[in-house]
Amino acid sequence: MGKKYRVGLIGVGSIAHIAHLPILAARNDVEMVGAFAKHIESVEKTQKSYAIQHAVHNLDELLSLDLDCAFVLSPKTVHAEQVIRLLEAGVDVFCEKPMGMTLKEAYDMADASARTGKKLMIAFNRRYAPVYRKAKEVYGQLSPDVLIAQKNRPASEYRATLENAIHMVDILRYFCGECVKVEACSKFTDPLYETLATA
Repeated sequence: MGKKYRVGLIGVGSIAHIAHLPILAARNDVEMVGAFAKHIESVEKTQKSYAIQHAVHNLDELLSLDLDCAFVLSPKTVHAEQVIRLLEAGVDVFCEKPMGMTLKEAYDMADASARTGKKLMIAFNRRYAPVYRKAKEVYGQLSPDVLIAQKNRPASEYRATLENAIHMVDILRYFCGECVKVEACSKFTDPLYETLATA
């Protein structure tokens, strides 16, 4: 058997259980050496379902576990701080989207990756879906003349382009390349309008 990558996790909430933990646990080349979250009880409960070796209390303890890489699955408000710290400690990072709360945070994270030479990948998973990969093969280096990307999830959006619709922005970039002009319109007059999910 080849090398096993020593993986750390920050955050064990719903996205971790839906997407990341099952895949990591199924891999033969991964050992989940440690995890922490806002509540240690959440990590301890997750340990019962997945082979996470250590439930730790903070990032310092996680970094002491000699990680190869880390999955940052925490709330977006703390991504920049955690990601930059991991990169500066020599750890490659996979970070859930959105990358950060501001453009400055995104630039700071990208700069930290460039400066340290460590990888930073943001979880834009749609471009890896088989249907999109197949479509990309069909187009090759060409770009479609018209591409409509739509994502609706009623009553669950926070800020649309920051949350789930950001996947559509990434798909547009994947097929068409970098944009040269952006136009947007809204049916709302309040630029800070948000729809709250109801139970």
